[in-house]
Amino acid sequence: MDWTRIDLGGELFEGPTNSYLIQADSTVLIDTGVASEHSIAALEVGLAENHTSVNEIDAILLTHWHPDHAGYAGVLQRRAGASVYAHPRDARRVTATEGPLAAGRSDRRQALRKWGVPAEVRMGLESFFEDFSFVFGPPPEIESVTHGTALSFGTLEFEVVHLPGHTAGHVGYFFEENGTNAFVGDTLLGEYTPNIGGADVRVEKPLDNYLQSLETIANSGVQQALVGHREILEDPIQRIESIQTHHRNRSERVVSMIESDGPLDCWSVAKRLFGDLRGIHALHGTGEAFAHLQHLETGGLLRSDITAEGTYRYHHESKSPTVDSIFEQRNTETM
Repeated sequence: MDWTRIDLGGELFEGPTNSYLIQADSTVLIDTGVASEHSIAALEVGLAENHTSVNEIDAILLTHWHPDHAGYAGVLQRRAGASVYAHPRDARRVTATEGPLAAGRSDRRQALRKWGVPAEVRMGLESFFEDFSFVFGPPPEIESVTHGTALSFGTLEFEVVHLPGHTAGHVGYFFEENGTNAFVGDTLLGEYTPNIGGADVRVEKPLDNYLQSLETIANSGVQQALVGHREILEDPIQRIESIQTHHRNRSERVVSMIESDGPLDCWSVAKRLFGDLRGIHALHGTGEAFAHLQHLETGGLLRSDITAEGTYRYHHESKSPTVDSIFEQRNTETM
C-alpha cells in the first residue's frame, strides 16, 4: 500500500496535524484537517507533490469528528465527489447542520456544571468555541462504518476498528502490509497523551474506554501506527505501555489529593494537576480530571456525592483497594 503523510501544520492545535494519502487503483484520504486557508493550502501542496489533486480523491475516511480531522470533509466531498466514512456516533457531530461545536453545547454545559467549573470560566469557553466556529466547513454526507466493517476501494482494503475514548465514535483503519498496520487518529500520539473526558463529554467511562482501546491496538499486533499528529510510531506497543503507565501514575496523584484535601470536585483536582486553566484547556483539563475520578470511583477507591448546586465531589474510601490493584485487575480481565 502506497501511503504518504501530509503535514497540514498546527497553527490552531497542539502540533502538526496529519492527513494520509493512499494511492493505488483508487485514491483514499485519511482525515482532512480544518477548513482554514493554511491547512487547505498544505493539503493541496501535499496532493500535488504526489502527482494527484482533490478531483482524484475517491474516498475520505474520518478517524473522528474533531475539526482538525474532519473540518474540511464537506468541501472536499463537494469538490471531489468522494464518499465520506465515519462511525455513526461521530457522524452525528460532523453532519450537524448547526455545526459540531454548537451541536455539543448542551452536553458540554451540563458536564462543566457537574464538574464544578466556575461560571466565568464556562462563559470564556463558550466564547472560545464561537471564535473558532470557522474551523468547520459545510457538513458532508456520511456513510456509517462500525467495528469490523470491511472497506474496499479497488485493491485497497481496510478493517474498521472502534477505538472510543478520545471521542465516542473514534475509529482506526487497519490494513495488512508486512504485518498489521493502522491509521489510529488520536488514539495514540507520540509527543503527548490524547485528551480523554473533555475532548468529547459524551463518552461514558472515558478512561476505561480509552484503556480498552489501547489494549485493542496492542492485542492486534500492530507494527506501525500512523497517528493523527506529528511523526508516525514505529514501536506502538512501547508507546502504549508508556501511556498506560502515565495514567496509572496520574491516578496515584489524584488519590493522594483526595486523601489529603478531599472532598474535591473535578475543577479543584484539575487545577492541582494542570495549574491555571482557560479556554479549551478548562474543558480538556477538567474532563481529564473527571475521567480519572470516575475510574477511581468505579474501582472502589473513591466515592462521590452531589452538592445542592449539582456539583460532584469525591471522597477517599478508607478501606479501599490500591491504584495498582485496579489496574492489575483490568489487565487480568482483558487478557
